Amino acid sequence: MTEIPECSRLTGRYTMGMTYFKLIPYLRAALITLAVSVCVLALYHRSTHAQDQLQERPLERPNDGRTELVVFQTFHGAFLGSEICSLADCGDVAYVWSTLGGATVGLTGSLLAARNGVEKSTAQAVNAGTLWGMWHATAIGSLSDILLEPGLAGLFIAGQSAGLLGGLALERTLRPTSGQVAQTMSAGAWAGVASALVIPMVSDDPTSRAILPVLAASDLGLVAGAFWASRHPMTRSRTRIINLTGVLGAGLGATVAWSADASSAGYAAGTLAGIGAGLVAGQLLTPNWDKRKRRTCRVQTAMTRHNLQLTPAPTKAGLTLQLTGTL
Repeated sequence: MTEIPECSRLTGRYTMGMTYFKLIPYLRAALITLAVSVCVLALYHRSTHAQDQLQERPLERPNDGRTELVVFQTFHGAFLGSEICSLADCGDVAYVWSTLGGATVGLTGSLLAARNGVEKSTAQAVNAGTLWGMWHATAIGSLSDILLEPGLAGLFIAGQSAGLLGGLALERTLRPTSGQVAQTMSAGAWAGVASALVIPMVSDDPTSRAILPVLAASDLGLVAGAFWASRHPMTRSRTRIINLTGVLGAGLGATVAWSADASSAGYAAGTLAGIGAGLVAGQLLTPNWDKRKRRTCRVQTAMTRHNLQLTPAPTKAGLTLQLTGTL
């Protein structure tokens, strides 16, 4: 059957036009979501005082997470700008301007949100939520037919924005510490890695649907990590050390499997065993990591030795101190 060139061109233009028409609501939703995200962050931190944050969590200074939030959200804004331009099928020049514009919006919005101070746990939760939204967008995109650039960009915009707002909402509801956020994210990440290593052990030819158990395992690990962190909290520094031992264990396990000339299932099993051993070793090697050394004050030692007692007595003019003991 002979194809008429004029009809082919007409059909191609019609299809392209319909594609752009379908993408217009996604672009509008992406812009609205980005604007709402920035406004929510700015309004929230404008109404929250640093003194109230200090009273709720005195161990964290209010400005600890400001730099972390601003730097991450500036890059996040740049990614959003490039994704919006991909969704609208911009040209090269417009793509650069859109990326720079997104970075500017991310920088400005995070600076406004952080001008009264941001706790480290708040910055971690918002940034972690953004990353978790990107992970979900990647997993869902690999299961569908929207791996073409416009559809995938819209999915990433939705995932990142939902993750950012979800992370902020959970942080305001649960009020975790910086270490608990790190524990939760680490548990979710390691659960996803472990499930991904199990797949080649049980299937020789995994399909794209294999991403589903990995996604489910990572989410279950996130929930389990949050529960564990609420019962057994630790600092962010100790969590990093344990993660480091887990990575080292993974490398050692993979090296042992490589030395034994193992199959793909053997590589996965060796790496998984190394991760488990590394994480357990990290726990056992850092039992006193979060404990602070007690400093004995010389004044207190002298007061104990000579049985000294310092008694305050308020007066109309102020306060007097009475010192008694054996000298």
